[in-house]
Amino acid sequence: MKTQLLLEVETPDVARHAAEVQTDLRQLIIDSLNLTLKRHPSFRLHAEIKTATGTAAGLLTKQDVAIHTRMSTRNVERCVKEGRIPEPVRIAAPHCTKGSPRWFAEDILRHD
Repeated sequence: MKTQLLLEVETPDVARHAAEVQTDLRQLIIDSLNLTLKRHPSFRLHAEIKTATGTAAGLLTKQDVAIHTRMSTRNVERCVKEGRIPEPVRIAAPHCTKGSPRWFAEDILRHD
């Protein structure tokens, strides 16, 4: 089983110190999770920080990905299953029991 945690932190525009802020945030998150997971030594932790700008925070819907990649939404699903497009993060949504899939724009651009 794999559990993904999407943590959204809004930070002021700190362009001069952006790298330091990202490093500090990443370390804070990793340290907090490691303390919790010490009780379960079989759990593995993979941490990654992705940054996005804009009102949609860089998250794309399945339809957005389909439009961007010029394929159908069903082909997007197939590509995810085959590993050609990265797995989506799941956002809590009342209409979707497993969460509504969203992709980071930079992940889709990287896989073009």
